[in-house]
Amino acid sequence: IAINLASYVSANRVREMVVGHDDRRATPEELARMRALVAQAMRDGAVGLSSALEYPPGPYADTAELIALASEAARFGGIYATHMRSYQEGIMPALEETFQIAREASIPVEIWHLEVAGTTLWGRMPEVVTRIEDARASGLDIMSDLHAYTAWSNPMSAFVPPWAHVGGDAQLLARLADPAQRARMRHEMENVREGWDNEWLAVAGQADILVSSVGQRELRPLQGKSIEAIARARGREPIETLLVL
Repeated sequence: IAINLASYVSANRVREMVVGHDDRRATPEELARMRALVAQAMRDGAVGLSSALEYPPGPYADTAELIALASEAARFGGIYATHMRSYQEGIMPALEETFQIAREASIPVEIWHLEVAGTTLWGRMPEVVTRIEDARASGLDIMSDLHAYTAWSNPMSAFVPPWAHVGGDAQLLARLADPAQRARMRHEMENVREGWDNEWLAVAGQADILVSSVGQRELRPLQGKSIEAIARARGREPIETLLVL
C-alpha cells in the first residue's frame, strides 16, 4: 500500500516547532508539548510518526525523545517510519536504536530506504537483513523498504556536518562565511567522523555528484553538471566549489 508521506507527523518538524534548531535535549516541558502535537496530529488523521535522523534537527533528538513521541503515535494505532540515524559505518547501532524504539514504544516500524551506503560497506546487506529478521523473530513488528535507484537526491547542505546546521540556515550561511568554521567543515568532510554519515566520502567520486536543480536563475546553467566539472571550469577544488554553491 502506498502512503503519502504527508500522512505522517514528522518528528523533525515537531522538534523544530518546539525546540528549534538547537543541538540539545528537550526539556520536560518541551517534550510534553511535542507529545501533545503528535497526539493532535494523530487525532487529525496522521497514520503515524516519521523521523529523518540524518537531517537536522533530527540528529539532535535522543532515543528517549523518539520513544516518547512514538509512544503517542502508538496510542492511536499508528506506526513509526524512520530514515535511520546511519546507513554507513553506524548502521548496526542505528538498527539497535530502531529496535529499541519499536520495543519500548510498542509500535510497528517501517525502516525507510534500507541500504548500506558507501563502497566500503558494499556486501554487508545480508548481515543487515539477518539482524532485521532476528528482531522480527523476537516479536518486533519491523519492516523495511528500499529505493530501486543507483542515485539519491539531497539538498547540497546535506554534505556538511550536523553541527554546522545548529541555529538554522542563517547560522549555516554565517559559518560558511567564517574561514575557521569553513575549514573545520572541510576537514570533517574529508575525514571519517564517528556519529555522522559523511555523504561526501560515501560517494564514488565528485564526478558522480550532479547538480539536478537550482532555485537561482543565474545558477541554472549548472543543472546537469557534476561538481567535478563545475570545479574544473572555475579553477577550484571540488569540495570548495560545493561549499561556495
